[in-house]
Amino acid sequence: MKIIPKPPYSLELVKELSGLCIENANGFVKDAELLIDAGSYGHSTALSIFAIEETAKSCLCRLAIDGKIPLEKAWWGAFYAHQAKLSKSFELFMPLEWADAIADFILNVYNSVKGKPIVSGEVETLDSGQKFLENFRGLLQESSSSNKNILDLISEAYHKTRENLTQELDTRRKSGLYVGIDETLNTISPKNVTKSDAQRFLKLAKQRIKMIGELNTRG
Repeated sequence: MKIIPKPPYSLELVKELSGLCIENANGFVKDAELLIDAGSYGHSTALSIFAIEETAKSCLCRLAIDGKIPLEKAWWGAFYAHQAKLSKSFELFMPLEWADAIADFILNVYNSVKGKPIVSGEVETLDSGQKFLENFRGLLQESSSSNKNILDLISEAYHKTRENLTQELDTRRKSGLYVGIDETLNTISPKNVTKSDAQRFLKLAKQRIKMIGELNTRG
């Protein structure tokens, strides 16, 4: 049910919503783990992405509480919209995930040189860093006939990557729940989702819950 209250909007209500979103996200994660154990990988993936969406809603709350985005009617629209909240949360989560992923990579290179074991449990980014580089290279090639500078291309590639990831999460959620067809008229079914995919999105959900928890603690 999408109920948008009348102004003035209460920050106390937003703070309460933020905590409840994280609580609900943790519940989705627990259920997703049970479904993986039961071999229901599509439904598990959908629940993990529901958890990611709940962390995105908590992220929106955090941004409003910190005064980084205005608490107005449009904010409530984003709070309820699947892609809008995922898109907004990208701006907060991805720099953290990329930084952690780079740190993990450097640590593993060091361990490899020293003959030490590689660290397990690296940060999950859904290959967003690779997508960013691919988008940047593509835009760089297209820019040969334009006047765009490097900073403009980096910004454009970043926003394109945000759109790519937001769309992927939305598509994965739907394909984990529903039967349908794709653009090439191939059938889509939750039973086609693999265990590795389910584990990957579960890992990302847990990571987002931990990150937003740390951000809330600092705040």
